Amino acid sequence: MPRRSGFTLLELLVAVAILAVLAGLVMAAVQKARMAALLTSSQNNLRQLILGTHQLAVDRDGMVKGLTPAVPFKQLYKETTIFGGVRSLLHALTDAR
Repeated sequence: MPRRSGFTLLELLVAVAILAVLAGLVMAAVQKARMAALLTSSQNNLRQLILGTHQLAVDRDGMVKGLTPAVPFKQLYKETTIFGGVRSLLHALTDAR
């Protein structure tokens, strides 16, 4: 009886299982890289927001207009939660000048 050349079902299942594990590892790495990119993008957006607000305050003699009444920038960032959480970043940006 001639022997058939080919793969057995067990060999195919093992190959599929190995490919599935490798795909899972690649997907995890891609997701981790995607989250790191999102974090970097968010940090940069926050930095740009702070720099823009700071520049607005510098251009307008330390007052952020558009708020009623106009509020000094240093008071604004101390009293609001948006700027209160990034005080160290703001200090680093203003001390670099």
